[in-house]
Order: sequence, then structure tokens, then C-alpha cells
Amino acid sequence: SGDRERVMVIPCCADLNSLGGGTEAAERARASLGLGGRSVMVYVGKLTEPYWGREMVEFFAVARRLDPGLAFLILITASDYLTRPWLPIYAS
Repeated sequence: SGDRERVMVIPCCADLNSLGGGTEAAERARASLGLGGRSVMVYVGKLTEPYWGREMVEFFAVARRLDPGLAFLILITASDYLTRPWLPIYAS
């Protein structure tokens, strides 16, 4: 309930009821990634057009100025990462 109120989703086809935030597995994943209690922006998909990947990375860079502890978890394929030379620019 409290955590669900903090989740914002850009309209997509995700079934949020199947995503178990706050579960033991979620806590282990957060710990293994060193996220602790930080807010996390998650991008799942491709970084190619028409998916607005670059714009999401740019949005994160701006959002992090407002919340310096904000983490960005990008879940993409290795080939997508390797074909996006601009992605590491925002990684710092």
C-alpha cells in the first residue's frame, strides 16, 4: 500500500499486480545492486526508436538533479547497449 503509492508508471503493457515489490526476492535484488532504500527509476525495453530510450536517459539526468540519490536501472539487451554510444555519457 505505502510502496504502491510511490510507484509511478508510464502507460505500458506491464501487469503491475504480478510485480512483487517489497517481497523478500525484491529486497535481495535491491541489496545485490547496492540500492538500499534509494528511489529507483526502471527502464525495461529497447533504446531504439520509437521507444524514447534516449529521452528516458535524458529525463533521468534531469530527475537526478532533483533527487541526487535516484538510481536508474536499465534492463536492455547487450546488443542494444553496444549500439548506443551515447548511453555511457549519462552513467556518471
